[in-house]
Amino acid sequence: MENGFQRVLNTFLVALIAVNLVLANDRSSELSKSTETYNEALAIATASAPAPQTVTPPLTGETEPVKDEPYVWREAPIYGDSYMDYMCGIDLLALREKNPDVIGWISIPDTAISYPLMYGGDNEFYLKHTWLREPNYAGSIFIEQYCNTDLRDFNTIIYGHRIKGDIMFTPLKNYSS
Repeated sequence: MENGFQRVLNTFLVALIAVNLVLANDRSSELSKSTETYNEALAIATASAPAPQTVTPPLTGETEPVKDEPYVWREAPIYGDSYMDYMCGIDLLALREKNPDVIGWISIPDTAISYPLMYGGDNEFYLKHTWLREPNYAGSIFIEQYCNTDLRDFNTIIYGHRIKGDIMFTPLKNYSS
């Protein structure tokens, strides 16, 4: 009787391991596909955008007067903002041609976070779909269904997965360092 039970248990465990291997392979291929679609989004959005250079804005060489004390003036440097230039160069219209649900772009300096920002009208659809509306467990970065799509709310709630492989919001775990 024990041999029969052990055979059934062993068969069950082998089947469970096989199913897990198949699911892991599917997740890996979905993750790869997700990365490809977001690289495509980045290529479309930044086709004409200048690349960001540093987090600390470089000195432009221009100066403006800054008042330190009464009647004492000195020249202070004016800084350029390469990330602002980069974000202004994002071509949202080109992305909206592929999907009108694109409402913006989110990018955090010195991380791999650089994605289209989506609005699907609910909090479910983009949880499991790419920005191209393709089913994928990695999902998209999207805003709360009750937030305004013009991003003028006092607070805008942004959702995204934290997935192994440094995609989506996973790099935020290292952001403070």
